[in-house]
Amino acid sequence: MPSVIYKVVMTDGTFQMIDNPSKFPDPTHIDHIEEPIITLRVFVPTAFVGPIMALSDEKRAKLVAMEHPDKSAPC
Repeated sequence: MPSVIYKVVMTDGTFQMIDNPSKFPDPTHIDHIEEPIITLRVFVPTAFVGPIMALSDEKRAKLVAMEHPDKSAPC
């Protein structure tokens, strides 16, 4: 079940905001479906990098960059 609202664009140019799969219109009338995306920056201790990367991959996240802060720098 979606946890977000999808924008379903119909073949006639109109659109519907759908929050439940049972409310999706007939697929023959759907031009395309848009889902929200975000840009996210996550700060975690080194010990959690692996599990966070696994979770991100599971949720179809795209890793853009990884930075390792200088441990000697003040927080």
